[in-house]
Amino acid sequence: MHSVKLSLAFETPPTNTALAGRKLTRIEFAPDATDPDTKGWIKVAAQTASARWVSKTIGNDAHCEVSAPRHSLDLALAGKGIAVLPTFIGDAQPTLQRVSETIPELTHDQWIVTHSNDQHCPRIPTGCALYCSHEGLKHTFD
Repeated sequence: MHSVKLSLAFETPPTNTALAGRKLTRIEFAPDATDPDTKGWIKVAAQTASARWVSKTIGNDAHCEVSAPRHSLDLALAGKGIAVLPTFIGDAQPTLQRVSETIPELTHDQWIVTHSNDQHCPRIPTGCALYCSHEGLKHTFD
């Protein structure tokens, strides 16, 4: 039995012909905080679409800045500001609530990618289903 490697890819399907991909789900983002009246934003110093959106939206008016998206979740949970999070993460936190609607320009597809030789291996759908179940996602593949 040989091993099968899976990778997550965001936004677009693989373009390399040596790779095969399946769309897992749509990912949406929204601002979350412990209190809907929270005013300060948590800025992430990373090259992600959500970090760029926060920078574009608030400029230099951040309550605090972190180096990784995970830290923005931690600070939001501690009541230190508003974090832009994937909705499946924010919604899973009982102490967080959305402070506004989802952000349409951050919505994208999430893909799972494997080598094209492995795409028909029965372990691929099983692995995808396990990942989605663990993350609380609805998968869109058969």
